[in-house]
Amino acid sequence: MTGKNVLVSKSFRDGGIYLFLRGDYKKPTWMCRVKAPGQTGYIYRSTRSTDEHQAYRFADDLYHQQLVKAYSGETEKGTKVSVGIDAYIARFESECEQLSVRYRILLLKRVLTHIGKQTFEGLLIAAEK
Repeated sequence: MTGKNVLVSKSFRDGGIYLFLRGDYKKPTWMCRVKAPGQTGYIYRSTRSTDEHQAYRFADDLYHQQLVKAYSGETEKGTKVSVGIDAYIARFESECEQLSVRYRILLLKRVLTHIGKQTFEGLLIAAEK
C-alpha cells in the first residue's frame, strides 16, 4: 500500500499480515490488513497503537482468529441482511396506507443501519449464543 498518508509499511507471514503506519493522524497509528489462507478478501483494522510491536501482536492475533474461522468453516459468506431488508421495503412500500406496514418499514429502516452489513448466517450464529 502506498500513498502520501503511509509513512512505513511492513509485511509478515508471506503477505498474510501487512502493517502500515498512517501519518494522517495527530499521532501516527499502525493499521493492519490481514488475509488468512482459505479466506476471500482482506480485513482492515486499526491496531490503535503507535508502538510497532504492539501493533504486530494485535495483527498476529487477528490473523490467527481468521485462520481458525477459515479452517472451521465459519467464514461469513452469504447474503447480507441489507439486501433482504431493501427487497422487503421495495415490495411493500406501495402498501404504506396500512398502518402496520408503515410501522414495519419504519422499524426496518432504523434497524438497517445497525445490522445491514451482517449476513443472515451471522445473525443466526449470534442468536444461538
